[in-house]
Amino acid sequence: MDFFPAFLVSFFRLVLNTFFRSIKVRGIHKIPTNGPVIFAVAPHANQFVDPLMLSVTCGRSVGFLAAKKSMDKFWIGMLGRAMKSISVERAQDVIFSGKGTIYMPDESNPSLIHGINTQFIKQIKPRSSICLPKDMGTAEVAQVISDTEILLCKPMITPGAVACLRVVDESGNMPGTVYKISPHVDQSRMFSEVTRRLSHNGAVGIFPEGGSHDRPELLPLKAGVAIMALDAVAKHPNLPLKIVPCGLSYFHADKFRSRAVIEYGDPIEIPSELLEQYKNGGTDKRKAISLLLDTIEVSLKSLTLQSPDFDTLMVVQAVRRLYTPVGKKLDLDQTLAMSRNFAEGYIRMRDNPEVKALTQQVLQYDRLLKYYGVLDHQVKNTNISSMRALCLFCYRAVEMLVFFILSLPVLILFSPLLFLSRMVSKKMAAGMNLCSVV
Repeated sequence: MDFFPAFLVSFFRLVLNTFFRSIKVRGIHKIPTNGPVIFAVAPHANQFVDPLMLSVTCGRSVGFLAAKKSMDKFWIGMLGRAMKSISVERAQDVIFSGKGTIYMPDESNPSLIHGINTQFIKQIKPRSSICLPKDMGTAEVAQVISDTEILLCKPMITPGAVACLRVVDESGNMPGTVYKISPHVDQSRMFSEVTRRLSHNGAVGIFPEGGSHDRPELLPLKAGVAIMALDAVAKHPNLPLKIVPCGLSYFHADKFRSRAVIEYGDPIEIPSELLEQYKNGGTDKRKAISLLLDTIEVSLKSLTLQSPDFDTLMVVQAVRRLYTPVGKKLDLDQTLAMSRNFAEGYIRMRDNPEVKALTQQVLQYDRLLKYYGVLDHQVKNTNISSMRALCLFCYRAVEMLVFFILSLPVLILFSPLLFLSRMVSKKMAAGMNLCSVV
């Protein structure tokens, strides 16, 4: 590990240990100490914290794949290059709105798309993609016939896409729908750089979901991680490449002094038959990529807490807290293991009438806690006399007043900075939400 990247890792370790009360690392012995490694990390909750979390715990010098859009920013790009990140231009970062509207004139020939006031010749190249609004459909362009006609590689024939492209107005005409154009992005240089690093026994980190999110389950994995691994071994047959799945779990990640768990899974090796299938090209190649991607996904799911929706996650966490015996404090390993077990059991049994009834009781209890502003572990302390409650209230009111007076100078001094940082963060968050396609 070079001096400057090592210095940055040490600095960021200090930052993370300051923000997080506890960072639990599991399975670190499974990481190869040398040789080529691809770290597949999920879920991707934070664009900056997640790669730092892996960099400070894995013991390897890791070059992460980072969005070119982020790398083009001065400070982020400078730190990214210092950490040997690999810039990746993503299709969603260069997508733009197309001129005019498009429609499908003939349902029997869905590959042919017509435009109204469009500029297909100027705006679209073969292998670009047409994206319908509200994720109704996406299709690659095979041929640009004219400014108002294009031919798709595969037609968009889902009911939503057809309904969107064949809207008829009151006069019987097709006004068409707005659309976006996603230019084809040539990733050959990025793949070459990944292969070069792996061939020199380097370590590469990738978030195969393709973007950060706050959903309670993994997003569908992108094929890039499987293509990188298979392509590297295909070009270097004796390359002892390992894919190490890595699961990240945060507990109240938005709060200062929260807790985190990072767990490394068993390294995945590429079977020789899968490699031969990849080398055959065509359908066999796609099957090989899909099989390896499925293997990675299964490994990642075993390392993370999976929940089909946010409500299920809330139920699981509430049940886990209620199940924990009074006075028993679970460590992070036990908390995560119990949450996973409850999630798996709940998903299998949630249609059971008894489980449904229990779920409603748990949710009602959770709502009561929020209404009264207390936590689970505080419930046992609420059964006190009126006199003691009054004394406690007076004591804490005086205590709060004293601390408020003592903190007032600092509050006045730093309030402009706090206000400014809040405004900037809101503005940046709004911009990122508009650009997000996750």
